[in-house]
Amino acid sequence: MKKMHDWYTLQENLSLEVNATIYSGRNILSTTQKGLLQKKGTDFLYIIDDSEMLVTGNSLIMVSRYNKRIIYRKISPKEKELLGKSTYIGKTDSLAQQYDSIVYELTGDQLKHYTIYTSKKIINKTDLWLDQQTGALRKMDYYYNPTLYKSLYKGDVLFNDITKSKPVVPDLFSEERIIQKTGNTYIPSTAFKNYELKIVSEKIIEE
Repeated sequence: MKKMHDWYTLQENLSLEVNATIYSGRNILSTTQKGLLQKKGTDFLYIIDDSEMLVTGNSLIMVSRYNKRIIYRKISPKEKELLGKSTYIGKTDSLAQQYDSIVYELTGDQLKHYTIYTSKKIINKTDLWLDQQTGALRKMDYYYNPTLYKSLYKGDVLFNDITKSKPVVPDLFSEERIIQKTGNTYIPSTAFKNYELKIVSEKIIEE
């Protein structure tokens, strides 16, 4: 678990594809989602379906292509760190906490398989497949506790590290790609000219 957490934490540049599938019952497909995550230093970009989150410098930009809306605000270094931990690190340092047991399963295809069990949470079983060499998370299956959550059965997530075949693109981390500042006024960039822009706050939130 520590090796997995360290791998995500220590990557200066990271390009990662995420494919998620949710099932409402055994073999009953509910929804699918595709995402792209790119990390450059402490900045990161997360795109999933029609939504985009860009954290660059001391700014947070949220884009909804479905609603044609942009939300922009300033953030503190502490909030930026917390956003990174909940997004590209995925709280890997806390995955093994507060669980009943962790079982090492069979190893194959250069992957290590672990199963995490818990009895008093909405997710009562999580299967993880980690790269033997790097500790990177390649696949995760999680099962909903039927006594606490009856609407969904399980979720499958595939992680594909594509840093080498599809390098991080620096231009994607430019704030001006989405919004531009003219004097004291922010406006959507040309690519998002028909979008509604909402400035939440110019004040940096420290807490």
